[in-house]
Amino acid sequence: MAVFIACCWPFMKQLGIEVDEAMIGNGIYERLAPWYSWHFGDNEIPVMLLTYLGALKTWLYSVLFLIWTPGPVSLRLPMVLVGAATVALTFRFVDVCVGRRAAWIAAALLATDPSFVLTGSFDFGFIAFQFVFKLGALLLLVRFHQRPAAWKLAGAFFLLGLALWDKAVFLWILAALGVAAIVVFRREVWSHVTRRNCAIACTAFVAGALPFIVYNIARPLETFTSNVKLEPDNPLIKVVLLKRSIDGSGLFGWVTAPDAGPSPVAPHSLAQRTAFLVSRTFHAPVSNWMIPAFILSLFLIPWALRTPVRRVVLFSLLVFAITWLLMFVTTGAGGAVHHVILLWPFHLIAIAAVFSQVLKKWSIPIVAVLCFVNLLVVNQYYVAMVHNGPAVRWTDAFTPLTTWLCSTKAPAILVADWGIIETLNLVSEGELPVEDAATAIRANNRAAMRNWMAADRDIWVTHSREYEQWPGQYDTLRKTAESLGYSQEMLQIIHDRNGRPIFEIFRFRHAG
Repeated sequence: MAVFIACCWPFMKQLGIEVDEAMIGNGIYERLAPWYSWHFGDNEIPVMLLTYLGALKTWLYSVLFLIWTPGPVSLRLPMVLVGAATVALTFRFVDVCVGRRAAWIAAALLATDPSFVLTGSFDFGFIAFQFVFKLGALLLLVRFHQRPAAWKLAGAFFLLGLALWDKAVFLWILAALGVAAIVVFRREVWSHVTRRNCAIACTAFVAGALPFIVYNIARPLETFTSNVKLEPDNPLIKVVLLKRSIDGSGLFGWVTAPDAGPSPVAPHSLAQRTAFLVSRTFHAPVSNWMIPAFILSLFLIPWALRTPVRRVVLFSLLVFAITWLLMFVTTGAGGAVHHVILLWPFHLIAIAAVFSQVLKKWSIPIVAVLCFVNLLVVNQYYVAMVHNGPAVRWTDAFTPLTTWLCSTKAPAILVADWGIIETLNLVSEGELPVEDAATAIRANNRAAMRNWMAADRDIWVTHSREYEQWPGQYDTLRKTAESLGYSQEMLQIIHDRNGRPIFEIFRFRHAG
């Protein structure tokens, strides 16, 4: 757990706040609204941030932000601690199911896994709770099988329901867990299927998922009608992303900038100079050795089938395979690391179980090497973050942008591109008068743009053309302004620490 937190710490502090991370502010501050809420008099309780994303984190942070100002550390540290709890739960689950050696192997591989460390550092895909709920439920179910007690069964299914509300894609994992359990542990499962147990499980699951269920009743099955399309789009990309997520290379050039920009940053602290030295010494590795390790574990399965861990290995591989297959056939799923990471830690559990039983004493030095290479890749992410800076979605230019906008006292700030307004709303605690103009520009709504431009005290903010998230927004806005007789007056260009012009702030003046 300490190793995981230490690996996350520099990314947690130095990356700018990305739009998906900042979305929790939509249910806390007044400028932006959640997708669906419950209203009690003048009070609003957010329920769903998006059609598939629950407001569980918003509930937590609405209390936390009362005592801790929103910022990179206050936003990320709680989820990093949840990630550390995932490491502990993985250890405990494998310890109970396989043994102590396998538990140490699985926990060590998970705590140093580059994809798990990076996505755990900022939880932009709302995945941290998914791991804890999944592993907590599995551990409770195993304990229930060993020594039945109603509270264990209820607790497990409550966590599964809570995970579904937290993010509806948990249905993939839920289906995979159910199929794998019935295939591999059929007799054990059926031995517990009684009316009483079914009633307890169903009641607890509904209690955990109640906000999600109520939403899909109030807006009939909107989660499913809006998101579920079973058609394998971009299959090659999904295979490549699976490979790059496992080998740890999937976030280079996406979280960290692909180049150093006009002003590369040199290391200045002892930690940074040490990281750069390690990178040079080991030739800047950008991928680990987990794919060869996974292939080796698959090759050793015939020997593992002769040991007591055979069913744990089969269960883990089935959950991994079925979950990814469901991603593969779902339109828009499985094409990003924060989707693929939901497969974790089942392939690591399979590797740990096989290595501990088949390789025995040789497993420790092999795993030590795998963890060392994992840490080299994490180190390379750190080097890239220092030298190249963050990519535009995690840009550090948000800090000077927020400072400049707060000083203007403009009556309205019109945001003309995706990926800006949520972060400004969060870090200003709803104080900046931000308005979403990006959607109207994308729809080429000339009437809305004309009304905004007529208010000449309002200012506009957008990404510079090179860093647009919705390409063409800038050109559409300028062409519309020119056709309506307005000219652009540039007020400020905000650069990141590498000298890239990330944001432009301007207003429009009528020629008359």
